[in-house]
Amino acid sequence: MGRGRWQPWVWVVLGGLGFLTWHAAAQPPATAPPAAPAADAGLATDGQSNPSLLAADQAVLDATAEVAGTQRAATKIEEVVVAPTTVASPPDLGDSQITIYADGQALVRRAEMVQLTVGRNEFELNGIARALVDGSALLRPVDGPARFTVLEQRSTLAPPAADLLQAALGREIEVRADDRTVRGTLVAIDDDGVTLSNRDGLLVHPPGTVVLPADLLLNAAQAKLTWALDTHQAGSAQVEATYLSGGFGWAADYALTILPQSQLTTLAAWVTLRNTSGLDLDDVGVQLSTAEAAKAGAPGAVVSYVPRPIDLANGGARRVLLAQSSPRRGAARWLVRVGTDNAVRVESGVRLANVAAQGLGVPLPTGPVRIYRADAQGRVQLVGQQTLAASAPGAALTWAVPADAALAPTATVAPEVNGPVTRRVLTLHNPSADEALVTVVQALPPSGGQVIAASHTFTAPAGLQLTTDLTVPPNGRVEVRYQVRTQPAAEVQTS
Repeated sequence: MGRGRWQPWVWVVLGGLGFLTWHAAAQPPATAPPAAPAADAGLATDGQSNPSLLAADQAVLDATAEVAGTQRAATKIEEVVVAPTTVASPPDLGDSQITIYADGQALVRRAEMVQLTVGRNEFELNGIARALVDGSALLRPVDGPARFTVLEQRSTLAPPAADLLQAALGREIEVRADDRTVRGTLVAIDDDGVTLSNRDGLLVHPPGTVVLPADLLLNAAQAKLTWALDTHQAGSAQVEATYLSGGFGWAADYALTILPQSQLTTLAAWVTLRNTSGLDLDDVGVQLSTAEAAKAGAPGAVVSYVPRPIDLANGGARRVLLAQSSPRRGAARWLVRVGTDNAVRVESGVRLANVAAQGLGVPLPTGPVRIYRADAQGRVQLVGQQTLAASAPGAALTWAVPADAALAPTATVAPEVNGPVTRRVLTLHNPSADEALVTVVQALPPSGGQVIAASHTFTAPAGLQLTTDLTVPPNGRVEVRYQVRTQPAAEVQTS
């Protein structure tokens, strides 16, 4: 090539890095009082009582009422009171913010102070992402739209190749041709090419395409946005600059840890953030949206927050704790499901609530949940993986988890059906030397139903089911007696 005509092409190589059907209460259930009708009224208000079962049920209910010190009305589904939801306050994201969307784009926000003089002014925003989406930049005055007028906007994104080559002097680079690649330290640049030094000596003007280290594109020259402004009011003004950028991504995941010896359960929510935008972010507040950028305000989108400002370097990934529940006793428990056909199923599960009182109370995005349980030696082992659906503050967080079947309580049910009323005696036996925490879930038919008498307090946390919590002592047994009427609530007599 002749002198003054060689223009190297510069390539930059950038590197980048179930079960959920246990409908427990959103937090420890707000309990409605147990049913305890007056003795002369009996337990069955439909006139179809079995005398022997009635007497047994009445004895249990009388004992319950005696302990409680009062006679109380029967529990109805529509009368269940849900305790107020506790929600953690969103963090202050500060003057430097970024919202990362599900499609890899992000809205970058910067607040700056500018000094204005009457007439034409220029404002430069340095250090912007090189993956800037054309036409997305916006500058506005924070203290009122009349403060200034934006006349035009310019962006400077790609530094000249000559500047990049100068910045690479003394660095190792590559020159790639179709049949070979040579590597060496860049020692000289002229109009005809580059000169490299390696263990073979000096390579003067090797043919091919120059490939520079990735970080040179980031550091050789700053990308920037420039706005021309006009104002009739001099003085300082706060401005907010925003733009969309590609090159970002995020994914949530969870760790559920169960320590049977101490009966403590903890849920840790994590998010992995990725940045290949060409911009190093320092001390930036981060929001995460499950929507795509074009549908940012769509109903149903979940917006989560990283709880503190972070640094997010270009070209890498960072895993950050979103939230962590406080260690909970009683979260790991046995679930005893009683179907409308009186079939009984026993499962091991965990029940938490997404509330601030338990260390959570923040929007939780969809993500895998890795479940860990301590073994007999106290060492934590991975025992399974499930998925958490996006959960708003106040929602129930429940999973079935693997457990030692030999420790599971046994459950049998003795039903008696009299028209719309089904009386059940559920007997639970605990074979373990430790007490068993149990949640009984009674399914209801599609027409719904209500408890009209019970030895334990039932609540209706969600859907067509009733639940009650109890403890079965070591090597002990507990009976739960209850009556469910499946007629519409308007036809039920509860005198």
